Amino acid sequence: MERRKKMLVYDGTLLANMYSTKNSDRTGVYFTVYNIFLQLVKNDTFEMLIYCEGWAEKAVRQALADMNYPGIPVVTLETMDLTQIDLFFAAFAPPPDCVACSANIAKYMILYDVTPLALPDIEVPNQDWFARLEKSLNGNDHYFCISEYTKKDFLRFYPAIDPDKTAITYLAASENFYFCKDGYRISQIKKKYGIPQNKPYIFSLCTLQPRKNLIHAVKCFVKFVQEEKAEDLIFVLGGGHLDILMEELERAVPDWRIYQKHIIGTGYIDDKDLAPLLSGAMCIVHVSLYEGFGLPVLEAMQCGCPVIASNTTSLPEVVGDAGILVDPRDPVALREAYRTYYQNHLFRKEAREKGLVQASYFSWKNCVQQMTNIMESTCGQTVKGQLLCGERKKRARKIKDRRPLFGKVWTEQLTTLYCLGLPVARKVKGAEQHTIRIFGIPILKEKFRYYEVVTYVGFVPVKRRLNYLYLEEQVNLYMGSFDHALYQLNHRINHLLQEKVVGHGTELPLEQRLDNVRAYQLIQTVEKGHMTLRDELLQVNRMMHNT
Repeated sequence: MERRKKMLVYDGTLLANMYSTKNSDRTGVYFTVYNIFLQLVKNDTFEMLIYCEGWAEKAVRQALADMNYPGIPVVTLETMDLTQIDLFFAAFAPPPDCVACSANIAKYMILYDVTPLALPDIEVPNQDWFARLEKSLNGNDHYFCISEYTKKDFLRFYPAIDPDKTAITYLAASENFYFCKDGYRISQIKKKYGIPQNKPYIFSLCTLQPRKNLIHAVKCFVKFVQEEKAEDLIFVLGGGHLDILMEELERAVPDWRIYQKHIIGTGYIDDKDLAPLLSGAMCIVHVSLYEGFGLPVLEAMQCGCPVIASNTTSLPEVVGDAGILVDPRDPVALREAYRTYYQNHLFRKEAREKGLVQASYFSWKNCVQQMTNIMESTCGQTVKGQLLCGERKKRARKIKDRRPLFGKVWTEQLTTLYCLGLPVARKVKGAEQHTIRIFGIPILKEKFRYYEVVTYVGFVPVKRRLNYLYLEEQVNLYMGSFDHALYQLNHRINHLLQEKVVGHGTELPLEQRLDNVRAYQLIQTVEKGHMTLRDELLQVNRMMHNT
């Protein structure tokens, strides 16, 4: 009797972006979702369904038909039968709540980066999505990290993740990226996008995300042209948002009007035109401040384009010794890299050859095969572990004795401090010490900022005994370093304080109301820019220690 294949549900919501004419909608994450799907359907290990959010259903069905896979079933939250699912593969967003709560389904998810935590001072898009991701991370699910650096970052910020259930699965460039040796084809593509035929050009994708550091790259380019009198050199920006970027450059670059002629914006670039454009470029520059992988760099190397990239985060893993790595904040180093490629033809040729070799080490087939092997070998163990965990929780709920919440005391290395705005724990021993003095968010003093701490921000039952099990479960969601504690507080404390300052009908003790009001006023001071969040936290810490 033939054994039934396990049912794998793949989140293909982003496949709806296939028909977008915006480069911003077709990011590296979109191409990751797309290419993993193409490899999964070729793999015969699992029965496969495509899950998508309701708004994307029509576009996803059309995308599957255009890819010659119209027979693959598409389900949404309303039509998905959880009893038939063995595995759920979340390639972008966390699994839906109903899937996340099901102990019978093994969950697998790709982790890309922790940009909001790594660069807290830089505004990044999709903050709501990242908050959902944070809440979903746990020690039961399996995770695919796209680089060694990404894995280290997630384990650093989220100790609740099990390292043994976290694998490194490097991404790859699409087959659409190839080394184009056809000079006529390159010439035609340059003509199509208004690039001069006989002038060398540096290529970069146009993006408004500050972490991509594009303004810095262009400023260094203008300075280089000015110093070297490189009147023939062009900087080509591919993609949209050019008007906004040009306005920012005009404000940021001295003598912008003089050197504006060296900058060419192509607008939206067809996928089939990227390979010839990259193959014909003198080099690509990608000096991002933070990357989880760095797919544009790999795509460029696969097209034989020499690379200038950052020497930080994951980019050295991708580039190896095949390009020039520079400090993304060092203008002198970047100008020197421009100079090397501009003046040294032999070095440029060598970098091109090394890049092609380096790119050959990455393939979507190997990436997805590794993922498939992990899913096939662990899905039974994962479900069994989740069921056992569920049984333990049921038994734990029957335990009536009170258990310590954190089990940690004030020491020189580790401390549990206070959370603002929690309601009173009326039946806790010593109820006169209101909750603001019992539970809270860990705030390490400045000299202890690099120690690991436990954080908790959330609601506590008011009119009944504290649910310690609930709190312990929540603590697992909010663990990390000092910077992570600040991040957690920054995104939750305002709402929490506004809820609890007025009490919303809950009769709070006068002392707690006063503490909440003082803390709320401090938060308002921070928002007005008079003091940093770190200063405010330490001030609250001192205030409560003195009471």
